[in-house]
Amino acid sequence: MEVGKKVLYDRIEQRELPKRFQLCYCFFAFVTRFFTFISLFFPLLLLSLDGFCQPEGELGILGGMGYYMGEYNPNRHFDRSQRYLGGFCRYNLNNRFALRLNAGFSKIDIRERSLLSNGETVYPAGFHCTVKDVAAWIEFDFRSFGCRK
Repeated sequence: MEVGKKVLYDRIEQRELPKRFQLCYCFFAFVTRFFTFISLFFPLLLLSLDGFCQPEGELGILGGMGYYMGEYNPNRHFDRSQRYLGGFCRYNLNNRFALRLNAGFSKIDIRERSLLSNGETVYPAGFHCTVKDVAAWIEFDFRSFGCRK
């Protein structure tokens, strides 16, 4: 009788979660992330009102996702995406021209893959790196050339 109970307990422990539970979890995760995004994005939209505009200089934050495309990941976009965080500083010279400087960083994470013809992996434990990005440019504003209503 004890052997039968042990087999029954082993079967219960090895059972996977039902699909309905997995779908509920995925839906809950989506809703949580959606409302988190909205609650962070909407106040930033309010900051773009005219009362908050700066006549000469502007500071801001950047955010998004970063990932690797290359030999290890030749065709799958957003594979193993990591956070991208950064900031920018823009100085308005006049109504037309502005100077802008961006700086940000992200991590890239590459799984182990065999690249060589004999099947040997180049980075057996994968590859992890922090990527830093700095860019500067001149902006030209076409807004005053707009169409009359």
